[in-house]
Amino acid sequence: MIRAATIDDTQALLELGRRMLEEAPNFRALPFSASRLEATLLRLIGDDEALVTVAERDGIVIGALIAIASVHWASEVAVVSELAFFVVPEARGALVALGLIARLKEFTLECGAKLCRAGSSTGVDNALVVRLYERAGFVMSGAVLQFSPSAE
Repeated sequence: MIRAATIDDTQALLELGRRMLEEAPNFRALPFSASRLEATLLRLIGDDEALVTVAERDGIVIGALIAIASVHWASEVAVVSELAFFVVPEARGALVALGLIARLKEFTLECGAKLCRAGSSTGVDNALVVRLYERAGFVMSGAVLQFSPSAE
């Protein structure tokens, strides 16, 4: 089941965030901060310009997608930006991810946004994530590059 996250989901979302950073090669240099994520979740859950949605199976949160709507930096129109998207490995390959993306598309329409930006920045199976988004109707529109001073 795909549903809006509530404050009661905070602990489950903290665990997903921890797991995401542990798995993501591109984020391994970032120390996980439960307090920072909790503050972010408390600010976004229930905000009309934010989407915090979870996928649940048998009462257990197995995935989440977080996005925000904001006015574009050089335009007067709203743009939705996906901030985080994670499904636990044992639930991948099912329709869970597509359900979360479908909710993201609905949120984009509800906001009256002209664009929704989403993708893969974790380094976990980027090609698969791209195919997943394309299957949901997204099109490739650019690339994300990363510089990490600690990697030099």
